[in-house]
Amino acid sequence: KLLEFKKGAAAPSGAGAGSGAGAGASADDPPPPRKRSRARRSNVFAQPVKLDMAWKPPVNPKTPAEKEIIREIMKKNMLFKALDGDTLEILIDVLEKKEFKDGDVIIKQGDTGDYYYVLQSGTCDIFKDGDLVLKVTFGMGFGELALMY
Repeated sequence: KLLEFKKGAAAPSGAGAGSGAGAGASADDPPPPRKRSRARRSNVFAQPVKLDMAWKPPVNPKTPAEKEIIREIMKKNMLFKALDGDTLEILIDVLEKKEFKDGDVIIKQGDTGDYYYVLQSGTCDIFKDGDLVLKVTFGMGFGELALMY
């Protein structure tokens, strides 16, 4: 059983060229300005999003125990741990239960992902380029990166 819901560092620049012996600079001279080692960043633009102010997120029923498990998992996740309590509760309420059978493919590498999954029971194998990279067990989540792209 899985619960699911739908839906980029620059290295520090090196030290500037110092004034070595024989360079004609005295110890009182300020160091030369650093050269920028990285290219200028380009701008990113997106279409404006029109929000329907009357929209309400769906609420899918869960037991208090299920909600607590999901809450603890999401608090440990890089993408969700900074959310305030109210926002986290909305996301928890939006999660819906899906059941998969042994051998079912939940998502295949290269497919567009639209869901974050939290494993409630059983196990799930994650493969990359045909190699097993992770065995997901109770309480683990996966698929959060798909929500970002």
